[in-house]
Amino acid sequence: MSLFKKLSAIVIVSLFGSMPILANLPNTIWAPIDRYTAAFESNNLVDQIAASKEIISIMESQPVSESRTNVLLNHYYQTALAYMKLQDYSNAHKYFQLYLPFGQSLSHDTLYAETALKVLQPSIDVFQKTAPVNMPYFGAKFEPENGVLYGSFYSSDPNVGVNYAYNSIRNIYPSEESSLLVYLEFGQDVTDSYFTNIFNLAREQNKLIVLAWNTMSSKLETAAHHKYPLYNISPVQYIDNTLAYLSSLGLDILIRFGAEMNVGESGIDASTGQLDPAGFIESFKLVSSKAKQYNNLGMIWSPNDLGSTNTTYEMFYPGNEFVDWVGISAYPKKYFLDQIDPDPNTRMINEVIFFSGEHANPVKRVEPIIEFMQENYIAKPIFITETGFHHFITELGEETTNWAIPQMQKSYTELLYKYPQIKGINYFNNSLSHENSHGLFDNPTLLALYNELVSNDLLIKYNGTSSNISYKNITSSGLETEPIMEIRSSVYYPFANDANEILVEYWSGNILLGSSSTPPYTVTLRNVSDLTINVKVNGQIVDTKQISKNPYYITGSSIIKPHPTAPPANMLPDNNTTPIPPILDFTTPPTVEPPVTYPPTDIYPPTTYPPTTYPPTTYPPTVEPSVPSLTRDDLEYTTKLLYREIDDQYDVEWLFDITLGRDNNLLFDISFEGEDFLESYLDITEKRLEGLIYFACETLHSELGSYYPIEGYVYDEDTDKEYLRFYFEDGELKLEEILMTDDQADDILDLLEDQLEESLEMEWEFMLEASESSLLLTLEFDGDDYLDTFKDLREGEILDFVNQAYNIISTYLDNDEVEIEGVIFDYDDETALFDFYIDEDGDIELSEVEIDYSDREDIEYDDRDLDHALEELEDNLSTYLDIEWEFEIEDEDGYVLLDVYFEGDDYLRTYRSLRNSQIREFLAQAYDIIVEELDDNYLLIEGTIIDYDNETDWAEFVLTDGEVDMEALEDESDYLVADLEYDILDSIYDYKLALTSPTGTKTEVEIKNIEIDQEDEDEAIFIVTVDFDYDERQEDVWFDILIKHDQVEIAEKLMQDIANYLSPRLRLSIDDNTLNGILVDSHDDEFLNYDASGFYY
Repeated sequence: MSLFKKLSAIVIVSLFGSMPILANLPNTIWAPIDRYTAAFESNNLVDQIAASKEIISIMESQPVSESRTNVLLNHYYQTALAYMKLQDYSNAHKYFQLYLPFGQSLSHDTLYAETALKVLQPSIDVFQKTAPVNMPYFGAKFEPENGVLYGSFYSSDPNVGVNYAYNSIRNIYPSEESSLLVYLEFGQDVTDSYFTNIFNLAREQNKLIVLAWNTMSSKLETAAHHKYPLYNISPVQYIDNTLAYLSSLGLDILIRFGAEMNVGESGIDASTGQLDPAGFIESFKLVSSKAKQYNNLGMIWSPNDLGSTNTTYEMFYPGNEFVDWVGISAYPKKYFLDQIDPDPNTRMINEVIFFSGEHANPVKRVEPIIEFMQENYIAKPIFITETGFHHFITELGEETTNWAIPQMQKSYTELLYKYPQIKGINYFNNSLSHENSHGLFDNPTLLALYNELVSNDLLIKYNGTSSNISYKNITSSGLETEPIMEIRSSVYYPFANDANEILVEYWSGNILLGSSSTPPYTVTLRNVSDLTINVKVNGQIVDTKQISKNPYYITGSSIIKPHPTAPPANMLPDNNTTPIPPILDFTTPPTVEPPVTYPPTDIYPPTTYPPTTYPPTTYPPTVEPSVPSLTRDDLEYTTKLLYREIDDQYDVEWLFDITLGRDNNLLFDISFEGEDFLESYLDITEKRLEGLIYFACETLHSELGSYYPIEGYVYDEDTDKEYLRFYFEDGELKLEEILMTDDQADDILDLLEDQLEESLEMEWEFMLEASESSLLLTLEFDGDDYLDTFKDLREGEILDFVNQAYNIISTYLDNDEVEIEGVIFDYDDETALFDFYIDEDGDIELSEVEIDYSDREDIEYDDRDLDHALEELEDNLSTYLDIEWEFEIEDEDGYVLLDVYFEGDDYLRTYRSLRNSQIREFLAQAYDIIVEELDDNYLLIEGTIIDYDNETDWAEFVLTDGEVDMEALEDESDYLVADLEYDILDSIYDYKLALTSPTGTKTEVEIKNIEIDQEDEDEAIFIVTVDFDYDERQEDVWFDILIKHDQVEIAEKLMQDIANYLSPRLRLSIDDNTLNGILVDSHDDEFLNYDASGFYY
């Protein structure tokens, strides 16, 4: 995606180039002009409007003159601005309309007024879900007859990456996309493995490739990206090679060459830095002419949806013969240029012109390109080649997910319904550090919403196919009354863009049929022939639309044909084949009225305005519809009709039973005699069974009325085994497989108790229930009696026990594919110990449950038990490991605090000589004693080991069942070095190495210090530093000795003494290379190394 180029901000300036010409003005105008001036200076918008209206009234009755024109033009415009700031949109719209002819006739910059007229116009478009009839079709390359190709860019998603593995994509984005968005920089090698992965996926899964071929200049000579310079090949030869390779792939590929040319590098001559539409057009035509030689390559001309005010679509359009599709990049913006303009005047103007801020709306953003195509007779399908909804504004550091939600909802629903010529949409799934974040992979909220929106059947899942549905605009044509009607709306009201700010209500007469605050404001209705749509903003009705029944519509004539998630064809009424929609042809140009001319004009200074107020609104009362009563004859007739229509479908003789429930719901059971037809029933696919039930329920609604909710079961009449429960929710049929009835659960529990109750030398209890997709099994025991026994079990014994339970259940249910989830539970301590899952193949996954100690905060321990625990600690552990210990124990919220003390003056060296394993064993014994006294098998203990003579904390620990987590707080090596320096370096060597050369020269080298480098218990290095810098002869003597004797004996003895001292204390050895030594000088130059191989210099 090219960087969004900074657009030229438009600032309102006075329309008076000089002093206004005020000759021949009537005397009555001066008083209101004085009032206007006073109101302007005091910022009183209401009085300013009143004064302007009075001036307008006086001047409109005057003869045509330059003065009249100046005054009227100014006050029309200023009144419109004042109403705009008061958020009185209808009056603002009215006065912009009055101003516009004046401004256009005098060649003023009227862009703001023209755009304001669009953004100030509320609208309601109502759509009904139907089969596709007479939808726009242009016959373009790879264009579907109906529906929307869709896809995304996945390379930046860390879960997918450049490999484009199919399963990785489906794990995150479950709906099958029909297109893939791919970026190729001009000069880049398209045969790179990154592209190969994408092309292979497209070939295997039947996807369209939308190839964004980005250029860095309008001219081909300078179009190559700096990373991919064309050294030994011309740009034309590079284009030829690339297109030939793309064609050889055999894939359907739309080439989006030089996109966003109206805001980016592809529309600028890189050699001059100047806008170059002619150069772009020449380059595009060349690529298009070459691409058209190949049947599987098409061309998208794809500007940005909005450019700066001095760049237009017309400037860059290469001509119809070079374009297959028209594309746009469409990125709604919360703020113009991602900045909060402190000036309310320029902010209001820019947000109107560029559909940002309060006017951000993806449906509105496409209106300019739609108008451009209509005005220039461009009959092409449209592809939203890039879109995205920023959930984080990088420049401001602002999180904007809630703002992005309705923008995404409208883009993938309302936009596609209102403009069915939009046949493609790709999401720019990326979050770049230097741009706003649009990624789905780093925003779970938008990812879930995206997955929900693209699952709709309007969005095509495989390239080369079409959607079987459409959302027909019935705003003018009227309702197509059916037993079930899905109605959606595209609603626009100025300044209402935030989530849940708009509420859409659907009324029939005085009955509220439904409402929604989420785009596209969907409701499901039944047999409705008149509709009133009320749009509320912040609780007040702001717009209304009346829709009556389409008098020419024949019920059932636009029934949607079945699709993979709809009922099968033979379960639906017959329907005539839908003809292929005609190709649109703009052959007759629209009639254009000649502009009205006016004399020159002037304008007064801009003003500021107080907030708006709304009048109170009344609402129609809600009246519950009456439900007609049913007779036994009604039910019997409908039952007979079912027998006639579907009695022997799928080689099963079906039985039907219909009763009216207490809550005016239909209880509808479908059964069969299992002895004769069970095998045939089990052979019916899920989709066919769904279709049969759907058709049967629609028969009930058709004959008995759609007022009655339906629910029921499919079961075996001979065994009373229930296989399915079905019901309707929000107009959709829901099926739930019945894995087990309550009676079956009781029988299975009896079997489990009979066969497994005393397994593993424990007493077990069992619980079993059914969820929607699996059985839930609980295996529990009394922890007071059997926890120790359970802890001693091997994992294999637990698995075998769970498997025995599974075999009992699956055998009884005669279902070897039943899935079971479960838990092993200590009911005495209310603690889960293991989770298990048994899949449809009978494989068991067993995992230990980590105890959540935050759930134990309400546990309190008796003070007497704590005292007994303290006594037991003192009796059993007070002299453990040849150290005299003292203990303190306290009850905290849900755990025990244990502090362990010793006298450092007497026992510090002993403590430091202990191995970590000895300390852990000591703490584990303390834990067992406390658990025993407090009778809590899942006790949590936290504490500290403390030297109270030296006020030093030596370790912190956390104790749980079977676990000792300990962290040393003091660096043992510091104490060990101090001991070593005293016992070895000071006492034996006096911090000196006495050296005597073969010639008798003597010198003493200072031993400066020793360090111990030990990152873990298994390995350590000691480093001895000596100082040769005191006398330059010292180093000479060292090497004289080394040359004569091949060793420096005194240095080797020093290293051996240190190793012998450290070895028992660190429990490491030179002999096995777990302990090594180095002697270095003060510059860290190594003079001697000591390890298992001996000494080397």
